[in-house]
Amino acid sequence: TLAHFNGLTQIYPTSFSRLDSLKTLEPLFLTIAEIKAQNWNAYEAYEGMLVRVNNVTVSGSGNWVGNINYVINDGTGTTLLRITRGTTLVGQPIPTGTFDVIAALGAYKTSAPYDASSYQLLPRTISDIITDNKPLIILPVIASNITSTSFKVFYETLRDGDTEVRYGLTPSLELGMLKDAALTKNHSVTISGLTSLTKYYFKVYSTNTAGTSEGPLETVTTASTNPSTGMINVYFNSTENKCSFIFNRYGALQFL
Repeated sequence: TLAHFNGLTQIYPTSFSRLDSLKTLEPLFLTIAEIKAQNWNAYEAYEGMLVRVNNVTVSGSGNWVGNINYVINDGTGTTLLRITRGTTLVGQPIPTGTFDVIAALGAYKTSAPYDASSYQLLPRTISDIITDNKPLIILPVIASNITSTSFKVFYETLRDGDTEVRYGLTPSLELGMLKDAALTKNHSVTISGLTSLTKYYFKVYSTNTAGTSEGPLETVTTASTNPSTGMINVYFNSTENKCSFIFNRYGALQFL
């Protein structure tokens, strides 16, 4: 069934069959001006297509937040970039300079006229935000396997790069650096020779031929040698006196 939802033409299938898979879909290169100049006589040539807009800037800083609209500008005009909750973009750093974006071209406006102001770009994954060819560290960075004298750092990058962790007792990371020159997207390194029950600062890096990407400053506290310390107390601020937790794939405890 063909239907219209707040400015977007949609298909509602009653059944479907997958005929093929693992195909490469190349985006259509457009400017924001070209997107907004589509024919409005019941024909929108680009709506619903995978498009790429180059050299954009965004009116935002910090990390991407799910289900939030950001305004982007490519020099030819402005439009909305929507970060969908549940995508790998949520929580990742917002680029501070120009970047390219690949996205599905959608539309959303709650009332007529459903004009060019309704368009929004919907990137699918972190790889749809193209800053450069640097490794690009994907958050979170995980400290796990924590003992009284060591901890292990795990992180991932979008592209292959080497592995580097700097650490110290202060944010200046004065104690040293551990580095592995092998290029990979899955990084891990163990920092040892530490003091028990001590707070350490650390920061991860990854470098390839395009340059270096770095993660945020992180902290971790080593375990105590005294088994009576280090207990986790859980407190509740409502009458719902229950919680759930899991161990993630790095072995770290996460409360849900």
